[in-house]
Amino acid sequence: WYPEVNHFCKEVPIIVVGCKTDLRKDKLLVKKLRKNKLEPVTYHRGQEMARAVGAVAYLECSALLQENVHTIFQEAAKVALSSRRRNFWRQITQSCCVVT
Repeated sequence: WYPEVNHFCKEVPIIVVGCKTDLRKDKLLVKKLRKNKLEPVTYHRGQEMARAVGAVAYLECSALLQENVHTIFQEAAKVALSSRRRNFWRQITQSCCVVT
């Protein structure tokens, strides 16, 4: 997914979200993953991935447990508004001329 986002939306800030964090504690799922030599993504691994793609934030949530869902939407709105403000001022400063 990242190459497409980077290609078509270069200036858009990215937030990486780890969903379904409650499944890390699901013993049956963890057992199935281990059979295939897999494991749930850890918080640390999620942060590494976010850094690798140049994300502005890494957040996690569990909709089932209602953990951090609201926080993710707040952060997305904050980042989007901040980005719009920066782009606005960048356009203003690039298109103005100073006469001395």
